[in-house]
Amino acid sequence: MLALSSRLMGSAVVAAFAPVVGRDATITGGSVGGLRFANCIAPVVVERVYDVNGPAGIGVSIDNCAAVHLRRSVFTGGVGIEAQFTDLVVSECVAIGSAGAAAVVANSRCESLRTFYTGWSQPGVRLQQSVARFANDGSSSIGVAGATAPVAAIEAIDCQLQLDPATLGLLPANGAPGLSRIGGTHFVDDVPTLTTSLAAPGTTATAVLTSNTPRLGVIVFGGLLPTPFPFGTASIYVDLAPSPIVVALGFTDANGLSVPAVVPTSAALRGAIWCLQGGVQAANGQPLLSGPGLWIAL
Repeated sequence: MLALSSRLMGSAVVAAFAPVVGRDATITGGSVGGLRFANCIAPVVVERVYDVNGPAGIGVSIDNCAAVHLRRSVFTGGVGIEAQFTDLVVSECVAIGSAGAAAVVANSRCESLRTFYTGWSQPGVRLQQSVARFANDGSSSIGVAGATAPVAAIEAIDCQLQLDPATLGLLPANGAPGLSRIGGTHFVDDVPTLTTSLAAPGTTATAVLTSNTPRLGVIVFGGLLPTPFPFGTASIYVDLAPSPIVVALGFTDANGLSVPAVVPTSAALRGAIWCLQGGVQAANGQPLLSGPGLWIAL
């Protein structure tokens, strides 16, 4: 495991064959930007990182990675987040593009949860040939700043999208639509929101599954799959072998279905990663999955 911490000056480039976990770092980018992950076959987790770059740099660049989880972090640059050929999860982050889109995702699968995206004269999120899902409980937004012409909040070309524009807080510029789509498909679904706390040894970790529409929900717990398994527009992130544990079952709404867990006080747990994932029963009776939530013992 490689850990990123403290203050880093210049660019950090990582190619990993073992899990990478970074937390509590401030990064001042170099000539190409702040963080770059390439050809990582093991999961990458970035937690509580403040990644600041100028308009010529990229906050975080991700290329050809099995799974990258960006959590509770800030990414700024000409483009805040850039990803291709990757399974990307962006959870409770802030992404700012000071010279373009806040996030540019191509040829990837993407889960976004309660994240603020702000592009400068360009869309907050630009997607191409990707599968993308957006979950929000009203606590974040996707927007455009500095535009003099109409600019959509989300631009998608040949993508499969699952999102409910009514819950995303879309802020387009100058009368543009919230979502501009060319080709592809758009499933108007209220994707459930799963949030998780930290899980340091000796503390109580929590997970909360919320849905803007009251319905039956479940939360399962297990290991983190190195490579997520596609399940329609969603992906399965919990390792199904051995069988995952059902830790909560009941009706969920805006108040949430929650589960607490006491993490034992043991130094041996440091660096452990556990995965949770929720699901609700959609109107058609089919399961509608949340994105993943992680408990990380750091």
